[in-house]
Amino acid sequence: MFLRSLFPHETPKRAITAIALVAFVFTATVLFTPAKLYSRTLPLFQFLAVISFGYGVYLLVRASRRRREGALAFLLGFLVLIVTATNDILYADQSVHTGYWAPFGVFVFIFSQAFLLSQRFSRAMTTVEAQRRELIATNRAYAQEIQEREQAEGALKESENKYRTMFEDSLEPMSLVQNGKIVDVNPAWLRLHGFEQPQEVMGRDVKDFIHPEDRNVLVVRRHAWPLQTARIFQVRDLRPDGTVIYVEVYSSRITLGGRDAVLATIRDITAQKRAEEEKNKLQVQLQQAHKMKAIGTLAGGIVHDFNNILAAIMGYAELADLRVASDHALKKYLREVLKASHRAKDLVRQILAFSRQTEIERKPVQIAHIVQDALKLLRASLPTTIEIRPNIDGNTAIVEADPTQIHQVLMNLATNAHHAMEAQGGVLTVGLTNFNLTENLRSDYPDARPGSYIKLAVSDTGHGMDPATLERIFDPFFTTKDRGQGTGMGLSVVHGIVKSHAGAIRVDSEPGKGTRFEVLLPAIEAEVSSDAEGLKPLPMGMEKILFVDDELPLALLGKQMLEGLGYQVETRTNPIEALETFRGQPQRFDLVITDKTMPHMTGFGLAVEMKRIRPNIPIILCTGFSELKDIRRADTTGIGEIAMKPLEMRDLAGIIRKLLEAV
Repeated sequence: MFLRSLFPHETPKRAITAIALVAFVFTATVLFTPAKLYSRTLPLFQFLAVISFGYGVYLLVRASRRRREGALAFLLGFLVLIVTATNDILYADQSVHTGYWAPFGVFVFIFSQAFLLSQRFSRAMTTVEAQRRELIATNRAYAQEIQEREQAEGALKESENKYRTMFEDSLEPMSLVQNGKIVDVNPAWLRLHGFEQPQEVMGRDVKDFIHPEDRNVLVVRRHAWPLQTARIFQVRDLRPDGTVIYVEVYSSRITLGGRDAVLATIRDITAQKRAEEEKNKLQVQLQQAHKMKAIGTLAGGIVHDFNNILAAIMGYAELADLRVASDHALKKYLREVLKASHRAKDLVRQILAFSRQTEIERKPVQIAHIVQDALKLLRASLPTTIEIRPNIDGNTAIVEADPTQIHQVLMNLATNAHHAMEAQGGVLTVGLTNFNLTENLRSDYPDARPGSYIKLAVSDTGHGMDPATLERIFDPFFTTKDRGQGTGMGLSVVHGIVKSHAGAIRVDSEPGKGTRFEVLLPAIEAEVSSDAEGLKPLPMGMEKILFVDDELPLALLGKQMLEGLGYQVETRTNPIEALETFRGQPQRFDLVITDKTMPHMTGFGLAVEMKRIRPNIPIILCTGFSELKDIRRADTTGIGEIAMKPLEMRDLAGIIRKLLEAV
């Protein structure tokens, strides 16, 4: 172990060390050996002395290179030198004369060279060992690095497979975009956008699938991208067939192939957007409905007052007409006043129908007369820059319709044409003809069944409409006019009226070529009530009538009208006074006519109290509008008839005789 600690590597060094130790022992023994014996063994001792000296030098060199072993080696070398020097001093005279120094010098030279080679060999072996160890450490490091790299590559591959599976199997549409081009998409994305194979979209610009109006959103988001790593935005995407889908995009930055890319996860929100649009549309319609309800409520109050005014005009005009000779010049004027009053009455009824306070009354009518009357109004209202060209067939078929609504249809279509030609003028053509709709022509009117119709056509030479406008012209509240110039309800009302009459409407228009509306109304086999009935004498009587109305002019008018029919009339403007008068002498009156809306007591309340006093008394209730609940209430309170204001003498006379003869 001692030798191995001094010479840990090569066997030759260990042998030399052993020889040197033996030499040291022998040399130390010389101090106590007799001269005679020493002289005989002088060559051997000289050889051992040289070896000891060389070993001492070696140990000194060895000690300078290793601290731990150096102290022991130096001490041993120093002792060998001392012993060798002592031997040389004691036996120098003998050794000088022996004659062995010549071969001994050669031996010393050879030994010294061998010693130097051994030292170089030892150093070389030390270097080789160090390099071997370094190489082993390096190989181990490389092996560890290779193993770690293989593990990393395996983990990366496993991760890629995992995320590829997640990408492909995800129910959410996903896409990879790099430099604005689509790199990859999953099956869910293909299904959403209407494609079958990924190759159909690979390499295409992502903007190709975005609605043109939303592409600027993508540009703005791209400029804002460096400020954030992820973003959420909404756009409209396009399918190959042009279908628009609303999507919400969640995009995040990733690295793909050493370059930046975008992973976009898409959520289809089309149904949500449609629901929001429908909700907004319903909210707008609800707001408009509230406005219409308010207008209807206001209209009901206005109509009540307007009916009272109109009743006075019509009543006194009828009284004057009865007292003027048929050949008198005033007769014609009074008839025009009555005609205008009847039109105003129809207008009131239309307003009430609009506010849902009365029902539409349809009857067999001849449309030609309504169109001709409407054209008279149009000539007075349209500017002279617009020429009216009528083409009316007077022998058109009969239709079951509400005259006021048909009049409104024509006026709304003409007003629409007026706005189209307002700037430069033009020609308004109104036509009315019979029309037979066959299967061959049904494609032009898909909402109508084959059969006989009358066709009302209104055309203009205005600026026309583009296809986008044509698709929405019948939508409620849609208008192309400036704010304050239109409500967007005109054509919607026309469409509603035509549909309610089981008809059809068609429109043709091109920008710069004008517009043509065609309205079909189904023809019926019926006869129109003639004016001959109006020439019959008025039914008259002599009974006693109590007339109750809170408006004094109407009470006086009613009295004069009824007295003109031969009746005895008492009027009251207070329902409480009327009830007291009736209670005092219930058998005095044969019939009671009362207004519906009065202060202190309504007409229904008055009728109930009178029926308690005399159950068989006939009662007529007068009102500006009649609802279904009024009819039901009239039945429960025993009211015989409901007469609509403004009262016409002929209608009122017929109702009175009907009730009196039924008693």
